Amino acid sequence: MKYLSIRNLHYRTQRKKHKEINADIDDWFGSPYHCLKVRFFIELSAFIVSVLQYTSIKPNFITLILVITGVIGGVFLSSGDQNLIIAGVIIFFSYGLFDWIDGLLARVKNNVSTLGGMLDDWAGYVSSYSFPIGIGFYLFNSTGEIHFIYILVLIIIIKALDIKNYTYHYLMYKLYKSNNKYKKIKNKIYNSKKVDVSEKMVFLKKFFQNFLYDRAIITDTIGVVILIEVFNNQIFLTDIIYYLIFFKIIALFSGGFYIVYFKDFAEKVNSKLK
Repeated sequence: MKYLSIRNLHYRTQRKKHKEINADIDDWFGSPYHCLKVRFFIELSAFIVSVLQYTSIKPNFITLILVITGVIGGVFLSSGDQNLIIAGVIIFFSYGLFDWIDGLLARVKNNVSTLGGMLDDWAGYVSSYSFPIGIGFYLFNSTGEIHFIYILVLIIIIKALDIKNYTYHYLMYKLYKSNNKYKKIKNKIYNSKKVDVSEKMVFLKKFFQNFLYDRAIITDTIGVVILIEVFNNQIFLTDIIYYLIFFKIIALFSGGFYIVYFKDFAEKVNSKLK
């Protein structure tokens, strides 16, 4: 596909998308900065896609770069180093470029998928955490005021406990389970050879789920350890427990990522619910 054709496709697609959200990329008088930035992204992403279309790079790989870039931007803002902070600002400024590239590349390569759309939204979700976290640490490093850390923690908690998002997940899961074909769907997804979830993977999943599980006996035990450390004014076990919890979270996340990204879990669930 020629560059000009890709460029024209990109403009048509973005005009349509912006129209759906009551925005206009040609309203220079009303929002000149937005129009300028949109064109910067369109022109640059169209050129990059015109090159990438001849490579083996897939749109979902670009989306993963978008996710990683968002995390790196947050880390840079948190660093306390002036040069890295500037780099973090630049990363978040140009962050959307990858978002514009992956969708366009998917259309050019005719490789639009449920997984791609899900990863795209996930990238935005990751950024919605990394950016405010980065700013919180930036303010703390700059001022030394501890209340910025408190605000940071509150932001994370509030976002994690967002009842609207939870409602979406709850209703979707309820719809999924209420389906008359639920058991057949579950068996096909988790037990079929097509998904290829080995017994070892199932064992590892159950192991990490049960390891330091979020139950009263575990949380109370950790609480007692913390109290002992406080009274003795010495950390001797909580740090190790925290490292283990962190390792558990990474292990469960990696397992879920493997199933979703490499085993077409999203595609299979979506096709069964249609």
